[in-house]
Amino acid sequence: MKLQINNIDIIPTKECFNINIHHNASQRDLEELLENLPEYYVLIFYDQYYPSRTDPGAYVFVQRTDNDFAVDMGNHGWSTRWQPQSKQMLASLLKLNIGAKDPYIDKIYQVKIEKSENDAFKT
Repeated sequence: MKLQINNIDIIPTKECFNINIHHNASQRDLEELLENLPEYYVLIFYDQYYPSRTDPGAYVFVQRTDNDFAVDMGNHGWSTRWQPQSKQMLASLLKLNIGAKDPYIDKIYQVKIEKSENDAFKT
């Protein structure tokens, strides 16, 4: 995984990569982050605007294979299941949610990349 992307800090830890996205990150910076997402890993962030009847927002999980992306969203008991999504739409969603607060712990949700437990592209 590329560890240097403009306006994005990628910090390796023992379990994952913590991702700090600066407020001035461009659409292209975020697309580059997605392009560098290793296969069999998942990018996780919080969408504070996702409309949900049960809980505020949704946790977003993104996987990549070659140039294809899949997304799954969920929160406490529900999930959208894996669906194809464009890199551009995912980068826009990330940009919209820079600095999103997790309502359960009232602090900024840590965007991260970690090894995936399942393969979104497996049929």
